[in-house]
Order: sequence, then C-alpha cells, then structure tokens
Amino acid sequence: MPRLVGGEVHYKHVVEGILRADAAGRGAFYREMFNIGAFSINEIRQLEDKDPIEGGDIHLVSMNMTSLRPLPRSLPSSAIE
Repeated sequence: MPRLVGGEVHYKHVVEGILRADAAGRGAFYREMFNIGAFSINEIRQLEDKDPIEGGDIHLVSMNMTSLRPLPRSLPSSAIE
C-alpha cells in the first residue's frame, strides 16, 4: 500500500515476498529462528509487514540449551558428570 511522506507517495517493494514459501514453510522457518534466538518476535513481525509489539525485541533461547558451566554452588559435583 502506498504511503504519503512529505507530500510524496512512497511504495515499498518487498522482493522477499515473491521468494517466500507458503505460510507453513514460513512458519517453520520463523519458529526455528525464534527458538534458537536468531529472531525476536518483532523481527518476525517486521518480515511479515506487521506492527511491532511491546516487549517483542527480546531474543530468547531455550533453557535446556544453556551451558552447564557455571553451575550453582548448591548442586553436588556428581550432578554434572
């Protein structure tokens, strides 16, 4: 949709849209990128031409993929072997 900026009409051409997969393919790609912390929610929303949401710029990773070091001192050393 054209946008009026300073009295001029601006068009946005997104060539990625032509190359995009179907909705299921995009969803799988975005889910994977989000799950590994490569994309934030707002980055995905931007790629889909949607407005950002508050708090959506945080990059998240799964807790089960964090490093075992450093471990809390309360765990016995045998727990990491």
